[in-house]
Amino acid sequence: MLRENKNLKIIPEKLKEARLARGYTVTALAEKIGISKQTISKYELGQSSPSSETMIKYCNFLNFDINFFMFNNEDSSNNYGTIFFRSLKSAESQVREEIKIRIKWTNYIYQYINEFIEFPKLNLPDFEEKSLENLDLYKIEDIADKLREYWNIGKGPINNLSILLEQNGIILCNSNINNVKVDACSEVINNTAIFFIRTNAISACRLRFDLAHELGHLILHSEITKEELENKEILDRIEKEANMFASAFLLPREEFSNEVLALSLDHFVNLKSRWKVSIAAMIYRCKELGIFSDSQVLYLRKQISLKKWRTIEPLDDVIAIEKPKLLSNAIKLIIINNLQTKDQINKSINIPKQDLLVLSNLPLDYLDEKIDLKIKQNILNFNDFKNET
Repeated sequence: MLRENKNLKIIPEKLKEARLARGYTVTALAEKIGISKQTISKYELGQSSPSSETMIKYCNFLNFDINFFMFNNEDSSNNYGTIFFRSLKSAESQVREEIKIRIKWTNYIYQYINEFIEFPKLNLPDFEEKSLENLDLYKIEDIADKLREYWNIGKGPINNLSILLEQNGIILCNSNINNVKVDACSEVINNTAIFFIRTNAISACRLRFDLAHELGHLILHSEITKEELENKEILDRIEKEANMFASAFLLPREEFSNEVLALSLDHFVNLKSRWKVSIAAMIYRCKELGIFSDSQVLYLRKQISLKKWRTIEPLDDVIAIEKPKLLSNAIKLIIINNLQTKDQINKSINIPKQDLLVLSNLPLDYLDEKIDLKIKQNILNFNDFKNET
């Protein structure tokens, strides 16, 4: 518990960061902790300093340690790039801020681990033919094919897209965001690509398409500015291009076309089990490639509606959701090799422990201190004796 201390050094920006990370407006937080919204605004602007009693309310309600508010682990040299939201047009500004903070925290985790572990470098080819103004389907198809060739993954289905991205230097983090309009987003910080994925209420195929979509932004739209994203025409264009890239990368034109043998939803269920792409996305891809006519696509879409597959498709509960492994494996490696203790990791990164664990895809009790126990020697000797007899 905090004792009354008039000299408590609270960083104003951290108060705002904690509030936004939990998804609260100033008004909503004021109602929850019993402090006027004007007072909270003054705290966040540095015009007034909260008392120890007030900080107890902040820490308890928002579930933060007091050290979070007193120490700043933000590097002034951090270069934050444009953030691409999978559903940016419909994402609420409050939710966007919440996600931005989680991506920033993931960068903290990455920077800390990077002091001890050699991460895979961002591994992308140089796409000289790329033109930000004239990216038609054919150019995007060529870029997707070139990336597959560069990563040496052939032209067939990708077994685990998450592992593939992490092997090639892309950092994945996950968290539960209670907003169905936001699925994934990405940002490049100091030349490190970070993809955020919402792991609740999505299917494995939806997740894979979202990841491929963000990969499209990373490759095709690295020069797009934050200001340009405010332009609806530009936003619509790059979203369409990222979708085309995702389709082309997950379902290569020639190989996928050769496997489409029937105008049947049962056939597409079989294809889904192999390619791990939704039936709806595969049918759209067939239209895109000219495999099916408009009337054939309309027929299949009507069949999907009749079967009530628009929201939940067959195999959505069978195909396993991919889990990021890079950050969790790195943290485990640090601990196993006694480079840092669990307590040192928790204190050094200086974000709430539960958030650190969720973003890193670790069990929620992983950083808890455990008691070391050993089996008694006489029991071991007795077991050896039984085995000999």
